[in-house]
Amino acid sequence: MKVLILGGTKFFGKSFALDMHKRGHEVCVFSHTHSNDLPKEIKQVSGERGSFKDLSPLAQENWDIVLDNICFTAEQAQLAVDLFKNNIKHWLFVSTGDVHLVLKGAKSPYTEKMSKTLEVDNKKTEPYGGGKLEAEEVLKKAYKDFRFPYTTIRFPIVIGENDPKNRCLPYWQKIVNGEEIPLPDGGNFNRRYIYIKDCVRALNSVIKNFPQTKNETFHFGDNKTLTLKEFIELSAKLLNKKANTKNISYNLLKEKGYDFTKNSPYYKHGDYVLDINKAEKLLDWVSTPLEVWLKDTMNFYFKQEQ
Repeated sequence: MKVLILGGTKFFGKSFALDMHKRGHEVCVFSHTHSNDLPKEIKQVSGERGSFKDLSPLAQENWDIVLDNICFTAEQAQLAVDLFKNNIKHWLFVSTGDVHLVLKGAKSPYTEKMSKTLEVDNKKTEPYGGGKLEAEEVLKKAYKDFRFPYTTIRFPIVIGENDPKNRCLPYWQKIVNGEEIPLPDGGNFNRRYIYIKDCVRALNSVIKNFPQTKNETFHFGDNKTLTLKEFIELSAKLLNKKANTKNISYNLLKEKGYDFTKNSPYYKHGDYVLDINKAEKLLDWVSTPLEVWLKDTMNFYFKQEQ
């Protein structure tokens, strides 16, 4: 197959590029950055995602798969539709679970159907989730108008090796150093995560099951959910340490100006879980066990620090 990846020089976009190359496919990566450690057989094209001039040359070629990992607005989605509509077999759009943060009445666990049945709450300001949702709507309209062959994939927080944001590492360093870790309101709200290698497996599953996955939206993630407290306790266990946690009122932390985003996975004051029943039933989705990928990721980062 001939594969184009929009945003494939970092994290799971890069992992997908390497996986496709390993499988023997012809791979091209489009990004504003250049990766020095991609195989030379993977073609790299520099450019900006929102630029007609930069994307137009690639749209002159025929592609079996296009993974759009860096589309954040309706305008960028429309540009993709206009340019590539006649030259692709399957368009994979990576959206986000944050689309639910701008929907009226959306409650965890979030299902794929909510974005079809719930209205957008114009009072909620969430540029990332809102922009992704608007991009999803552009693709839906394109399918309705002329059968644009797309699939939307929503991931929760992605964790794994070579993460440019070093998610989890601040927590793990605190555990190793015996530093105090605040647990807002006990850290008892649930979240679902996904391992970087499972992102690649999920994308391959959507491709493998095409055209059944066409014009569909799928949530992926771990088969198990975790509270922040459980995440810290499991991490400490795998590190053979004891976590120094302290339960503190969420409101008190907020009053004192505590930055809830300074540690990642980010804290949410409430459950934030993507429902993955659809992927489990239709695509036989099974994630890598939490203990396995957490340990592998820890080993990677602490080896890097040595």
